[in-house]
Amino acid sequence: EAYLVDHLVKLKTKSAGTFETAGQAEAGIPTGDAAGDAAAVEVGEAQPFFFVVKKYYPHFIHGKTLNGNPIYIEQVGAALGNLESLTARGVGPAELARHYTLTQEFLWSAVAPQPDAKAVTIFDMAGVTAGSLAAGGGGAGVDAVRAVMAICQEHYVERSLQIFVVNAPFWFAMPWKAISPLLSPNTRKKVSILGTGKSALSFGLFDPRSSPLRVQDLPPCYGGTGATPLGQSTEELELKALVLNANECHRQKAQRVAEQPMAQPCSASTADSPAADRGGSPAVVSGGAGGAGVG
Repeated sequence: EAYLVDHLVKLKTKSAGTFETAGQAEAGIPTGDAAGDAAAVEVGEAQPFFFVVKKYYPHFIHGKTLNGNPIYIEQVGAALGNLESLTARGVGPAELARHYTLTQEFLWSAVAPQPDAKAVTIFDMAGVTAGSLAAGGGGAGVDAVRAVMAICQEHYVERSLQIFVVNAPFWFAMPWKAISPLLSPNTRKKVSILGTGKSALSFGLFDPRSSPLRVQDLPPCYGGTGATPLGQSTEELELKALVLNANECHRQKAQRVAEQPMAQPCSASTADSPAADRGGSPAVVSGGAGGAGVG
């Protein structure tokens, strides 16, 4: 309960210019294109696609480094292979962008609220194919990935301490030439592209001269010794619990609204009363028993 009050009820995008007016921000109405702008996300709002996106676009907040930097892992190869499944379930660019904003706002408001906090990010390219990276080859799915990248670059560009692209195939150099200009120059400096195999991962991810990661920070699938499976970190479990709570609150609210009795037609005596002429109810005016159900 306390965690919900502190971190869930009104976590909004903090980037300046996201909303034109305070009224729009309070109402949760984004300005511009919802897929291109980081829409303000009330973390207490219903999240109908949360678990669908988590299943088909695997990404995880996986604890912190020794220095307190959040570790964020995104399995890009698996995600690109599942984009058709997302689209078939009603998740388009706008929904994916909103989900991404929710995750980022939870990350920077609840997990690492310090203004200068920075994350260590791992993009796992295992399973990616040349076709899935081809321009326009994925249709709406590729548009969804671009929407996420646009939010990251516009609103969270200075939140990266280091970025590792792991399990990159040998031919990744070509698409990287097309992708890298989309990143800011400062972000490009923080990117390390690692090949496949445990030796490449171990050398690149855990080199103390260039990486803040320790072997215990990551699970064995990334060459680490950590015992926590992906998706089971304290941060992930808290976020899932918050979303479940929010969804249940909205379900109960909708149920209460649906169960409210419909307004009954006025009786002849009521219709003839002075209060009825004013659009009121005699019961309300007199404070009678009928007033208990109003409001």
